[in-house]
Amino acid sequence: MLLLMDRNNWSKKLSKADAKYHFPDGYKLLYSPWETLKKAKIAFISLNPGKPPKNAELKVVSDERGNSYEVEKEITESEITHQFLSLCKFLETLPNEVLTGTICPFRSADWENFLDGSTFTDEQKRIGLSLGEEFWLEALNKINIIISVGNETTNLVVKILDAKKNLEINSGWGNVKLRRYENSQNKMIIHMPHLSRFQLFSRQNCIKPLKIIFNK
Repeated sequence: MLLLMDRNNWSKKLSKADAKYHFPDGYKLLYSPWETLKKAKIAFISLNPGKPPKNAELKVVSDERGNSYEVEKEITESEITHQFLSLCKFLETLPNEVLTGTICPFRSADWENFLDGSTFTDEQKRIGLSLGEEFWLEALNKINIIISVGNETTNLVVKILDAKKNLEINSGWGNVKLRRYENSQNKMIIHMPHLSRFQLFSRQNCIKPLKIIFNK
């Protein structure tokens, strides 16, 4: 692998940014083992890590135990965990086969504030997204299907891959849309809303639109 995809190199990058820009809640770039980079054909990218499970390691580049959503399913408070595992079943793939991570690796309560209530500043967001862009530009090289969660994530992934929208449909949940993008290398990006709030895989009305957007 190139130096860019070297785990120690990325550990140093994140630690340096953490020290310089003072991210109080730590960081997590991949919810998968680093080795997943070599074999995955599907990626799942969310915005940034949220509230961690109790006793979680707060400064980690990747989860070497396995896919975090599967490993932590009994202890997490996040609604996205069940949705991710349901997505894997829907795609007939195993969680460990999906390259799972964040477009901004620095943890926070939400996109406005850290867990202690302090402000997640525009400069900190810029640094986080810049590192995410650098990482995923290389990491997505061999990925065929990218599931991106939320507008911030999708916008940056579309930019990285120079993709164009070719389908937009109603998700079956109010006015929430699903979008599909493709680029000249036939990489497919599926935009989804925040699954912690919009639990599409738990609502029967959403299953048909999901099949359409994934070409199933």
